[in-house]
Amino acid sequence: MKRGRLTDRGMPGVLSQTFRTLIHSRMGTGMAAYRDRYEGADLLLFEPRRDDYKMFFTNVFSFSQRKEVIEHAYRSTMAQLRDRAPEVAPILARHGVRLREELLATGRFDIWASVGLGDSALMPTTTTTRDLRDALADLDDFLG
Repeated sequence: MKRGRLTDRGMPGVLSQTFRTLIHSRMGTGMAAYRDRYEGADLLLFEPRRDDYKMFFTNVFSFSQRKEVIEHAYRSTMAQLRDRAPEVAPILARHGVRLREELLATGRFDIWASVGLGDSALMPTTTTTRDLRDALADLDDFLG
């Protein structure tokens, strides 16, 4: 993934970051409202690190990049759960949920394996799905 100045990514890059900034601001306002409205409620927030280039500059209109960012977000969230376990575990325990620390300790986080799917199960191979995959790849190339 190429890096550089935001303005080098053109209008789509600037607009994307503008929308992300607006959404993040709204999320902060919403979280503060939850704290005020539901005093004593447990709130856990997991968000990307500020330097997570992949999360902030992935073209979510690209199917293949969307899949990559989903995988990246899952691995990042699992790593945060592992790193924040001392903080998170007691909060979850109050609600009858426990962290599977043996899984977190492995450091191997595969979203598709966690739900019982392999890569091949994500897009079954039929004529229609093959044609769709090819058309999406052509569109990615054309727009890229």
